[in-house]
Amino acid sequence: MKLLIAGAGFIVQDWLQITKDLSKVELTGIAGTENDLTTMKELAKQYNIQNIYTDYATALRETNADTVYVAVPNFLHYSFVKQALLANFSYPALVKRFNICTSWAHFSFFWK
Repeated sequence: MKLLIAGAGFIVQDWLQITKDLSKVELTGIAGTENDLTTMKELAKQYNIQNIYTDYATALRETNADTVYVAVPNFLHYSFVKQALLANFSYPALVKRFNICTSWAHFSFFWK
């Protein structure tokens, strides 16, 4: 799995600790805000994350990931999954909440 991480908060930092034991996970990028840049640089160095982005749309365009881990505050989940789908990112989106739509078929049903 080639993974793009959206978010750089505590949940990401906790989750990254287990990735060293997941041999089939390649961390292709992490996307956060300008305020997260120092943290993302540290995480990239520590966990061998290939690219750092301060713009999620750019990350979606430039990544070679096949999965997005959406680890942003709950109220942003819908927006982040929607952006991934609209960017033709047709692979799964992993989210902290199971009630988030993770495929175009599910998403288009609820999209108004």
